[in-house]
Amino acid sequence: MVVGVAIIVASYFKLQGWPMLLATTPAAILALVAALVIRPSIRKIRRGRKVPRLRISMLDKVLFYFFAGIAVASAALMVTRRNAVHSAIFLIATLLATAGIFLQLRAEFLFIVQIILYVGGIMVLFIFVICWSTWMWPAPDQVRPAEMGGA
Repeated sequence: MVVGVAIIVASYFKLQGWPMLLATTPAAILALVAALVIRPSIRKIRRGRKVPRLRISMLDKVLFYFFAGIAVASAALMVTRRNAVHSAIFLIATLLATAGIFLQLRAEFLFIVQIILYVGGIMVLFIFVICWSTWMWPAPDQVRPAEMGGA
């Protein structure tokens, strides 16, 4: 049922000429997986109509795997770091890699929004809050006994 709805939504967006909306919705991922699974049956339905094949160059594949590798690696490093500033920097790398994928998909608006809004605005705010919270409440190993009320 979900696969059918995802395929219908994906087909609608493709017919409307909005391939980027198709590539950025969660239903699109499910639709693409479903299209790979049931692809032979779709070809049998469209016997009379010739469907043009999409050609993807080698450079597009290399760029996609490059950005995807950076995104996955920096996301894994972001989750495993103990230092909050290091995690924020790896999150910035993840967001930049995602912006690179958007640019490769020719979604220039999403690329600009990703860079300006998320990397430029929200991540600067995150790092500011992290630095401010470290200044307000130092780590327990940095506090001297005299400051804790001891002699």
